Amino acid sequence: DGEPRTTVIRFAHLFTPGVGAGFVGTIEDVTDRLAFEAQLEHQANHDPLTGLPNRTKLADYVADRFVPGGSGLACLFLDLDNFKVVNDSLGHAAGDELLPEVAGRLRSTVRPGDLVARFGGDEFVVVCERVDEAGAVALAERIVTSLASPVRLGGVEIRPHASIGVTVQTAEHRQADELVRDCDIAMYQAKAGGKRRITVLDHSSRAEAREKLLLVAELRDAIERREIALYYQPIFSADTREAVAVESLARWEHRERGTISPATFVALAEESGLIASLGQLV
Repeated sequence: DGEPRTTVIRFAHLFTPGVGAGFVGTIEDVTDRLAFEAQLEHQANHDPLTGLPNRTKLADYVADRFVPGGSGLACLFLDLDNFKVVNDSLGHAAGDELLPEVAGRLRSTVRPGDLVARFGGDEFVVVCERVDEAGAVALAERIVTSLASPVRLGGVEIRPHASIGVTVQTAEHRQADELVRDCDIAMYQAKAGGKRRITVLDHSSRAEAREKLLLVAELRDAIERREIALYYQPIFSADTREAVAVESLARWEHRERGTISPATFVALAEESGLIASLGQLV
């Protein structure tokens, strides 16, 4: 019927007495097998809901294009604002309907050749080549405008908005994953600034975020090594003036940093998911 097919052709040498040398040829049609293998590869590297490349494909894509000391490679990290409200008020089906819509708007807004990936949940990453900071911010502004168009979900009209972190490769980026991590940090700064913002990561914020990550790792080690000490403050009865109870106070004496305030490490434990381990230790 004229349909292209892919085959593997094998030739085996054959010698037949009285006849002479020749060969036996076999032709195997592998079209369906290759199509199935391509489908499996696509499923392993793409998000089934939006059809976008997933986090694994994103990491490979950035690594292939990252040159230490190079420039012109930019990442935009997007997080939809109030996506949980959509799920809670309209149901998860509405959320699953919104995400492909957002994916389509992103693909139609970026330049040809730019990668749009779903990082997870309601987070997306756009990777651009041959662009400077001004160009990356301009793209982020176009994305904000595109996302703001109304969409009807469950009979309700909503206008999606996103917080966007922008990072352009500098000499400080020694590995590809640092670029994605930095635009993730910039996105959280945009969220902290009031959502629906575009934030470019600055060097001081980058250093602060990395210091925070280091402190989280050290807190995890301190909890595992039982280096969080407890001090007990007596509670007295105003009537009898006798000690009737004690209040236990967690204290962290860091080996190098000295005393770290509970206001710092307790909040850090809550943000990083270590609060349960800290509570068990106490």
